[in-house]
Amino acid sequence: MNFDEIKILWDSQKEEPMYAIDKEGMHQSIRTEGKSIQHILNIFEIMSMLILFVLGIVIGLEPVLEGHDSHQFIDAAIYISIGTFLGLELRRRKKQEKTFSQSILGDLDRAVFHLDVQIRRYALFPWVVMGPMMILMLIKLPMYYDSKPLWLWPMCFLSIVVSVVALKHELKTSLLPKRESLLKLRDKLDQPHMEN
Repeated sequence: MNFDEIKILWDSQKEEPMYAIDKEGMHQSIRTEGKSIQHILNIFEIMSMLILFVLGIVIGLEPVLEGHDSHQFIDAAIYISIGTFLGLELRRRKKQEKTFSQSILGDLDRAVFHLDVQIRRYALFPWVVMGPMMILMLIKLPMYYDSKPLWLWPMCFLSIVVSVVALKHELKTSLLPKRESLLKLRDKLDQPHMEN
């Protein structure tokens, strides 16, 4: 039996072409990947907001309870402002999510959208969050130089640098390749013979 005869036999028994794509399986896979990306993005945004709010409240309460260091209100306001900004961005993103259709291409576009948001967050995080923290630490270094152990300052700066390097590594090794893969799949699915 040659290949064409095997294909005809297969098609007649299965009633579907031999090279047919399991669209439902692919759709479920895309949906699962999209939900995974969305879940990671939600955790990143919510945890960042919570940390910034708690940090802002703790820093703001210290001068109230101790009756001095009123300059810490500025720090608290900066942290709470950044947390509020992230909360507003989360709300805006949730509204945009509703614009995607419930189809293979819609779910794929939603997954790419979530990756784009996550990539943007990771790219901006060093500037929007870590940058202000570093500036505040530099400003406070002369004020608290005597009261804090000397080893604490390099450790704080090192932790910020390590965080930024880790974010950039995650971008380069995971998020950007995943985005590229989803875009290639979208291009294939967008061809006229592949549409729903």
